[in-house]
Formats: sequence, C-alpha cells, structure tokens
Amino acid sequence: EANRVLGSIYASFAERDPGGVAAGGGQANYRQLALDYLGKSLAASSPITAAGVRLTIARIEMQASAFDKAIPVLRQLLADEPWLPQGVDMLAQAYTESGQAARAITLLEEAVAIDSSFSESLASAYEKDGRWSDAARAYEQAAEQSPRDTALQTRWAFALLSMPDNAGAERARDLLSEVTKANPT
Repeated sequence: EANRVLGSIYASFAERDPGGVAAGGGQANYRQLALDYLGKSLAASSPITAAGVRLTIARIEMQASAFDKAIPVLRQLLADEPWLPQGVDMLAQAYTESGQAARAITLLEEAVAIDSSFSESLASAYEKDGRWSDAARAYEQAAEQSPRDTALQTRWAFALLSMPDNAGAERARDLLSEVTKANPT
C-alpha cells in the first residue's frame, strides 16, 4: 500500500513538474519514481486496486509520449477489466498517437458494439483518419444519445460538410440551423 501511495504522490508531482527531480531521489525524476513505486505496488495489488495503478502508470507514460510503454499496460488493464471506458479511450488515444490509427478504430468499433456510449470517440477517430462518412454516422449515433449537446451536433455537421461532393451539406445546414435556434449566441 505504501508503494502505491508514494507512486501516486510522485505521479502528482510529475504532472505538475514533468522534468522535476525529487529531493533525495538522486537522479531519478518524479516520473521515474512514480513508475518505480507503482510498479512495485502492482505486484501486491488486488484486482480492483491494480486497475487504478495501471491507469496511473499508463497516464504517466502517455504524458511523456511513451505510447509504446502505455499500450501493453492498457491492454493488460482491459484484459482484466474489459471495456473499462477510461481504459478504452486511453488505449485508442495511445494507438492513434503512436501511428496505429487502424488499431484505434478497430478497438472503438468493438467497443461501440458493446456500449454505444463510445460512438463519439469512434467518430473522432474516424475524423482523424479522414473517414468523413463514417465519422458522420458515428456522430449521428452519439447525438441520438445526447440530443441537446450542441457541440456534438456542430462536430457532426463539420463531418457532414467534410464529405466529398457536398454529400452531407443539406443535412449539415439543417443541423446548424437547429443548433443556432437552441443556442442563438
């Protein structure tokens, strides 16, 4: 338990001062100390505690752009806690940031099949990949769950406007008209 707490404290310090070096810590910076202590705590953690520790380790690695190190941690997290929303989103982000957009999209497509609340994340992944028709469909599904979310409707309209040959222009116009009626400012 002490290792987890120390790891969490150093993780907090690392978030505020990524290159900071701990007093009395030798050459180890906060990030490395957090990873060391959290790694030690992981071996003795219960399954419930292990999920939180893995999320923290992955977050620290991703903040340092060490996506190749975050990916296996997140994959293990999802093996232990399937479809944990934060884990799915973080793994999709790690895949995308490491140049594995296809893997991110596949993961999110599988997630949407189980829980449609991942539709907005999937739409965003399609958008980043330039798959505008797919993005528009996924935003539409997300908007069905959050019909009053004008920011979501605006992103849906953007995807529609980005489709080739103005295929979604009329629907985008209608959506944006609805958005401006709901939020005239």
